[in-house]
Amino acid sequence: MGPVTDGDTIKVTGCADAGTVRLILIDTPEVFFGAECYGQEASNYTKSLLTGAVVGLERDVSNTDAYGRYLRYVWHAGQLFNERIVRDGYAALFVYPPDLKHQARIEAAEAEARAANRGLWAACGGVNTPATPTPGGGYSLPACYTPGQNTCNCSDFATHAHAQWFHDNYDPTDINNLDGDNDGLACESLP
Repeated sequence: MGPVTDGDTIKVTGCADAGTVRLILIDTPEVFFGAECYGQEASNYTKSLLTGAVVGLERDVSNTDAYGRYLRYVWHAGQLFNERIVRDGYAALFVYPPDLKHQARIEAAEAEARAANRGLWAACGGVNTPATPTPGGGYSLPACYTPGQNTCNCSDFATHAHAQWFHDNYDPTDINNLDGDNDGLACESLP
């Protein structure tokens, strides 16, 4: 398996379905476009388990979505990863017919995570919760920042991670044009 894009989207190599794969029946909080509570944790969870791993892919009814991503269930280490990520509290059930083969399993996993107040259920109270920026939590707002104005550029940040944090939490519409190629990554040329 190739790099992980975010919690519910991965890149797969070395097989007939090589390319971007969107995991069926789950939704993780957003990391890039309008960052949401627990999005980075969900992304890190998927990266830690699937980066470089050999996985099995299972198709349901649909082959691809409107964005050309393969729609698949992912099997890893003998487990349905779509179910595991929900049970561990990093994702929620997301029903989008006609792909419903493992819906009952994933519904049960979500009920278990909610009951145990696991992951995003404890940290955010559920899904679709906006991220709460935490100045001083490793990064601070740059001196260039003026809300709603194009006053910052990549040279105002020492690292890509700092620029990404700023972009995700304070400039999700990219008014500062830190994401010139619109791939969700700010100031990619920085270390």
